[in-house]
Amino acid sequence: MPVKICPRCGKSSADVAFIAAFCKDCYLQRQPLYTLPDVELDRCVKCGRIRLQGLWLYEQHLPEYLKGKIKSNHVIKSITTKMHVDPDSKLAHADVEIKVVAEGQAVTLNDRLDFRLIKTQCPDCGLMAGGYHEAVIQLRGNPEKIERLLPKLVRRLEARTFISKIVEHKEGPDIQVGKKRAALETLSQMKVEFSTSNKLVGEHQNKQVFRTTACVRLE
Repeated sequence: MPVKICPRCGKSSADVAFIAAFCKDCYLQRQPLYTLPDVELDRCVKCGRIRLQGLWLYEQHLPEYLKGKIKSNHVIKSITTKMHVDPDSKLAHADVEIKVVAEGQAVTLNDRLDFRLIKTQCPDCGLMAGGYHEAVIQLRGNPEKIERLLPKLVRRLEARTFISKIVEHKEGPDIQVGKKRAALETLSQMKVEFSTSNKLVGEHQNKQVFRTTACVRLE
């Protein structure tokens, strides 16, 4: 491949990366590979989740969100981010690696992006703080089996909803689960047999509110 000389700075393609007829640095000075509009992020002070397009999600969903916000005339292959939050600042910072194909050349950019950070509390954490729960999972029976199942069950539940409290009883623990659907579906997916009952706990907007108890008996 013939050696290129950058018409702007005189650098050689034998020494530095080129994009089309220019060295990478001069090309980027003339034509940024992407633009990003001002981004404002709501972040829960309790669980650390960020509100992205109306959903409260963890940091690992930020790259896909940014990919939708970034504007580029080139093909964006991938975006990875690592977020830094200063508890005393109104700004969040993200170290971002963006891989772009420009003029047929694969280019990797490493930037630091700043976001305005709005500290708030997500609805789940607000409900959890008030002790709200739609379901109770009771683990009863063999203590050793309960001890093995409990941490696995808690991890699966916390991936889908929140746990208000775990109350220890002589017969076994009661897990107070934020969302009924998440509680029942998690038990089903883990192939755990259970029986259910419902209890009237009040009214909301002229509708009766029931709490579901799922009892798991481990023999």
